[in-house]
Amino acid sequence: MKKDLYTIISLIVLVFIIISEIMVYFPRSYESSFSFKIDSFSVTKNETLEVKMHITINVPLDSEIQFVFLPIKGLSKDLPIYVYYDNNYPSAVSEMAVKGLINHLTSLLKLNNYNSNVTLINAKQLRDLMQKFSKSIIVIPTGVMPETVHNKTNSLVGDWLRSGGIMFWIGEGFLVYSGKINKKLEWPSPENPGWEAQENVIGFQFVYSSPSSQNWLANITSNLSQALDIQYSSVKFGAFINSVLSHNGYILGKIGGDNLDRASVVAIPIDKGWLIYFGGDIGITRSLTGEDIIARDIAHVIFSSFLESEKESITYYILPVKGYNPLEREFQLKIANSSRIIGFQIFIFSKNLFYPLIYRSFIPL
Repeated sequence: MKKDLYTIISLIVLVFIIISEIMVYFPRSYESSFSFKIDSFSVTKNETLEVKMHITINVPLDSEIQFVFLPIKGLSKDLPIYVYYDNNYPSAVSEMAVKGLINHLTSLLKLNNYNSNVTLINAKQLRDLMQKFSKSIIVIPTGVMPETVHNKTNSLVGDWLRSGGIMFWIGEGFLVYSGKINKKLEWPSPENPGWEAQENVIGFQFVYSSPSSQNWLANITSNLSQALDIQYSSVKFGAFINSVLSHNGYILGKIGGDNLDRASVVAIPIDKGWLIYFGGDIGITRSLTGEDIIARDIAHVIFSSFLESEKESITYYILPVKGYNPLEREFQLKIANSSRIIGFQIFIFSKNLFYPLIYRSFIPL
């Protein structure tokens, strides 16, 4: 009897996952039913910027829709996105997990016609990108850098970041390991750059061990994790909050660790570039560390233009919207006035993980 019950439960879970994956990979029917309109918009410049706007939003499903308002300092074009994986080099994740991440990320970005592609690259192509100081976004989901770009004596990573590159890192500790072609990763090993590589490459260290308690899931939300709805929760290799903040970084994810001193996701400026660091590995789909959650979090950082925003002035609202029942709403905001602000990014998404809505609209000032 128990065996039959386990079989039924397993089949239900499998059907649930298949249906949810179909909704992610084929979202166009939902996208065509979504509409957003700014009915009126005005800005009064005093000591603060006083913003008034009236919007109408329509969705095909009963949903909680998050409306995020970000003052923007500079808006760049959609950058090409490259995801590194090379099965000739060691990795903390499988090729299937990386391809799942690419599929989810591509689907989410296409929801709003992101104007660049997501491309899988190998170790040689990663080296070529960094040597050319290509202005791009690179996702490293393997937890291990190949020796083509990072080893004990030389690293291309720091200069590439400082030149304006944007890197999303997922996996083991940042820059600790250097993978050699067709060889298994060994630790400890004098050939690996080690934890001190962070100091050598970017000038400071922000993570250097795992929590001793093995309590690796964080559940305390930060202000920015609420604003952008960042869901990733692992602090297995989480960045130390004090170190991030002392280098003008931001806590994007959740807070956890032995002494509540680590964050699951952080964003750290490296001169002209950015490092967005996820403090753990890629888990199974629909988990708090799954490839789908990571893809959603990356898409939210990119689409919101968070990296180019006045981060202290981000405002958000959660709007319950009935399916096919247009909701009208008026907002009145006061934000700090700054000559650096060139406009506002309106970032909208569904808090329902199975309704993959992402939308953005830039309003010049």
